Amino acid sequence: MAVNETEAKGSHYHMNGKDTVTELYEECKEYGRGFCYGNIKKYLKRLGKKGDTPEERIEAEKKDLYKIANYAIIMLAHEHGEQYKIVKVENNADCW
Repeated sequence: MAVNETEAKGSHYHMNGKDTVTELYEECKEYGRGFCYGNIKKYLKRLGKKGDTPEERIEAEKKDLYKIANYAIIMLAHEHGEQYKIVKVENNADCW
């Protein structure tokens, strides 16, 4: 599910019309790490709290879990090697 540059365009991974999380990591490792860590923490804190019906809560929780996983994969790729960039989660387009 790691986001590539093309998939990032127009998503919440593409910030200020130009910088992706990957570019942030390449520019400043500490900032990229902090950004990913902060987003993982944010999505963990709100996990299970969105949605008015049980079905909406389940769907919101799945989306947040995908986001947590993707930020973790981005961190793994930049902190521990390129092999983590090949990780994919099928049908993730519905999550963004």
